[in-house]
Amino acid sequence: MTKKNLINNEIKAPKVRLIDENGEQVGVVDIKIAQSKANAVSLDLVEVSPNAQPPVCKILDWNRMRYQKKKEQNKNKSKKRETKEIKLRPVTDKNDIMIKTKKIIDFLTKGHRVKVSIFYRRRREVAHQDLSANVLQQIIDSIEEVGKVEMEPKLEGRNTMMILVPKKQVST
Repeated sequence: MTKKNLINNEIKAPKVRLIDENGEQVGVVDIKIAQSKANAVSLDLVEVSPNAQPPVCKILDWNRMRYQKKKEQNKNKSKKRETKEIKLRPVTDKNDIMIKTKKIIDFLTKGHRVKVSIFYRRRREVAHQDLSANVLQQIIDSIEEVGKVEMEPKLEGRNTMMILVPKKQVST
């Protein structure tokens, strides 16, 4: 169906190929006969294929079709992958980093993007950014099989952050 479907009196073709409300093909009929059949069953005559010769029209409920289209579009929007966030500190223990890394791998295998951020509370922590760089490099090394770095680690205010994305799965 095209973006703007013509309905009822908007259809200007003298003859149309008609499909009834049950999905059965009636054949090529005059536009007035098609409109009267649609009115008889209290439904709309919708042009579904305007480029065909003659144009194909279907008897259906126009508002219901619009609702179904909108519902499908919203469903497709909700399937977008989210960005998950994992927060760390430069003084996070190695075991905690391993647990967070497993969670990152889990998110990446499900197809989500992951934002890893290290939050600095004090000035002294900001001064020792090499510690956080080591933590981030350790995470990068452990996820290289399932993901890759989209945005390299960079300092933004009191946070150092990077974004990881899943590697493309090769389908065979």
